Amino acid sequence: MNRGFQPLNDQPATGFGNTQQNTMQQPAMGFGAQTTNGAAAPTGFGAKPQAPSFNTLAATQPQATKPASTKSKYDNEFMKFVNEQIKQLEASVQQSQSTKTYVVKCRNSCEQELEIARNLVQSTCTSQLEQNQIELNKLKLRMKYYAKQEYKDLKGLEMKVARLAGGKFEVRVE
Repeated sequence: MNRGFQPLNDQPATGFGNTQQNTMQQPAMGFGAQTTNGAAAPTGFGAKPQAPSFNTLAATQPQATKPASTKSKYDNEFMKFVNEQIKQLEASVQQSQSTKTYVVKCRNSCEQELEIARNLVQSTCTSQLEQNQIELNKLKLRMKYYAKQEYKDLKGLEMKVARLAGGKFEVRVE
């Protein structure tokens, strides 16, 4: 009878073709089973069955009464460790996703703010440029006016000087 686990050393091997594992135990039971000295266990018609030992009775007891093997203890600890690592990785991934979402939101917000600032600067510069152009045109008109006024004043002064000098002096305005 194979129960899907490796029997402990204090339990006899049972089933077809199994061999005994501990020299202190009773012979293995079943067809083809061998004793520790290699002789065939008493089987078949007319063979006297041996009295069951404590080990044989213990092998038939439910699994729950046996202490857990160290292998399963380590397997449980390893699985706890693996599960903890998985939880940490999932938390890290979730944190990364949150950070990525935050970064994307910040980037989008910054891009919007940059676009608003760019438009504001452009409109401000454009309006300032237009205002400066208007002021420049006003200054040009004023300068032309003053230049004409100066020219008239100089022409008038030239005529006065010419009259006073009796036409002997010629004043040139360039």
